[in-house]
Order: sequence, then structure tokens, then C-alpha cells
Amino acid sequence: MIEFCQRLVQTPSLSGNEERVAALIQDEMKVFQFDEVWVDEIGNVIGRMKGGRGPSLQFNCHMDQVDIGDMAAWQHDPFGGEIVQGAIWGRGASDTKGAIAAQIHALGRLKQLGIPLYGDVYMVCVVQEETGSWGTKHLLDHFRTDLAVLGEATGNQVANGHRGRTEILVELQGVSVHAAAAEKRINPLYALSSFLQEIAKLPVSISESLGRNLVTPTRCYTDQSSGNMSPGLVRLHVDWRSLPEDSLENFLRTLQEMVDRVCIPPVQGTVKLYTTPVTSYNGYRDVLPAHAPAYLLDEEDALPAAACNVLEGALNRKVAVKPWGFTTDGGYLVRAGVPAIGFSPCEEKYAHTVHDQVSIALLKEALAGTMALAVYLPEEYEKKSNDGRAAGNQMG
Repeated sequence: MIEFCQRLVQTPSLSGNEERVAALIQDEMKVFQFDEVWVDEIGNVIGRMKGGRGPSLQFNCHMDQVDIGDMAAWQHDPFGGEIVQGAIWGRGASDTKGAIAAQIHALGRLKQLGIPLYGDVYMVCVVQEETGSWGTKHLLDHFRTDLAVLGEATGNQVANGHRGRTEILVELQGVSVHAAAAEKRINPLYALSSFLQEIAKLPVSISESLGRNLVTPTRCYTDQSSGNMSPGLVRLHVDWRSLPEDSLENFLRTLQEMVDRVCIPPVQGTVKLYTTPVTSYNGYRDVLPAHAPAYLLDEEDALPAAACNVLEGALNRKVAVKPWGFTTDGGYLVRAGVPAIGFSPCEEKYAHTVHDQVSIALLKEALAGTMALAVYLPEEYEKKSNDGRAAGNQMG
């Protein structure tokens, strides 16, 4: 498992260029004699271990990584996969190549040991999570399981939700003229100034578990590169971190109303969901809306509660339940009717940093925990779901 994790880290896999890592993953699944291994049309790799008639379960990780940034800032080679102070170092180790190694090897060990599974268990390795979760979005159009465990960083605790993340594009159209002849009423930058003040006044909602929903202006640019021209068009990107009860439609409507208030003709403004064109490593193309939904499962819900029972029995320690501080594919899964939690040896504090690493001790523990989840989670979930329905009927 450690050696496989090193090979994954040593293989660059920027979004859209996951082909080599995908090949490594397929080969490892075949070594462990997964019952089926296939690649879908955009390059997601799926392996199946046959089980009984219980709920089906997928372990879900993404194969892509973010860029390394400034090479000089790294203490160790970002593609070296070196073992230093009990950890494997390198880009993607904590997001999510450590989890991929633990999950594939956990399922492989169960196969070698001949341990029966309550339901079918799948290993799903998706493309381009970092550029808008394309892999899981596309997967849900043709493949779903009853339950999901994501390999996003939890430090071997259980994650039960996160805030949503949406990128919105605000366009303010005015009239571009020579700065010597510019008028305030035609320059969209004045409308932008008023709009930014409106954003600063937006009310903030607070969730005890997830924190605040935030609206943050990020990128801003115009259609002009000359310093002596007023712009005709201003574009502003707005990052919205939402809570499960928030409505995208209502938020877009609110922003459009704000734009309409600050735009004095001839300046006009529009608000829309930002979209990104994507191309997979095998040439498939699509356009993705930049909207990842929020979700939160109560700690006592059947899936988090079942996962804690299983893991505490297997690992002989208390397992905490808390949300991620970042956005994952879990919101898409839950919105599609697939309850999802996180369990992973990866740690959030290292993801997307020049200290990217995964602890070998956590990898070993994750191997045991993942084996236990694969064997016992579907049945434990089914029991807790049935108990919950029975209790509801009694109350009714």
C-alpha cells in the first residue's frame, strides 16, 4: 500500500491529465482481481467487488491534483514520494492519493481473504474534481450506489457535510471612451463601486455546524488594457459559500436586484452562474456550471452513526463526526439520493500546500477502517435505517 501510494504521488495528474494515474489504478485493481474494472467515457475508473443483496457502497476519490506552484517553496520534491518523518510527501498525497491507496488495498485484502460482502462494493476514482467535480457529476448520470464514502481529508475521523461553493459572474456594460472625455454615468466602474458596497451589507446566516454563508468578491477585470480609456465592460467574480437551506435561484435573484439598483442607464448589468469548459484526458468535452451544493447529515443520521459504530469497533477508539471545512463531491451525491460521508487518512491542513503529505500511521489505520466499512457499513446502515423507520411508525 505504501509503495502504491508513492507511485501515485510520483505520477503527475493535473486536471485533464489523469491518464497515467488512471492506468496505475486499473493495474492495481486487476492485480487484486476486482470482479470488474472499467473506464467510462470521460475517464473515471470504476472497480467492482461483488457482494450479496444488501445496499451497494462506493468508495470515491479523485485522481486529479492541483498544481505545485513555486517549486522553490517545496521542502521535498513534490513528485518524489519520499518518506520523511513517517509520512509520504508530495503533491496529492493528502488530496486524495493517500486515500486511493488505502481504499484499493483494503478492498484487495478482503478479496484475498475471501471475506464476503453484504452488498456490492465499488472503488470509484474520478477525474477533474478540482475543476468543478466533473467526474462525479458525470458518473451520477449513469452510475449510482446506495451509499458512498469519500476519500477527502478527514484524518481518519468521519465527515458529514460541508458548505456549498458557487462562482457567479457579474457583468456591467457601459460605454468605453477616451479618459479625457469620460462621463461618470457611462463608466461601469462607478456601478461596480456601488455594487461592492451592497455586497458588504448582505446579511450573513450562521450554522452551528458549518459556520457562515459568505459572499466574497474575488476576481475583477475590464475589457481595456490602456490606462487612458474608460472600460466598456467590467466583469466581477463572486464566490458564495452557501448553507444547505440556501437557494441558488433566490441568491441569483438577489444579486440581480442589487445590480439593477446600482446601474444607471446606459450602464446595464447581468448576473449569471459562471461556467467552465472542460476536456477529459480521453478527449471528451463539456461545460460545467460552477455550483457545488451544500449538505449536512445529522450525527445521528443512519449513515454517520453506522460508520462510527463500525469504525470504533474496528479501530478501538472514539471516532469524531464533523463537517469538512471545504467543498467536496458529497453534495452532488446527496442531491442525487446517495447518502455520503467522508473517511480518509488524508489531513486537511496539508491539502493544497507545499507541505502536502500523508502519514503512514494514518494510512495503516485507514486500511483497517476501510476494510471494516466495506464489510459492515451497508448492513449496519440498513439496521439503523430500519430502526429509525420503526421508531417513526411508533411515534406516528
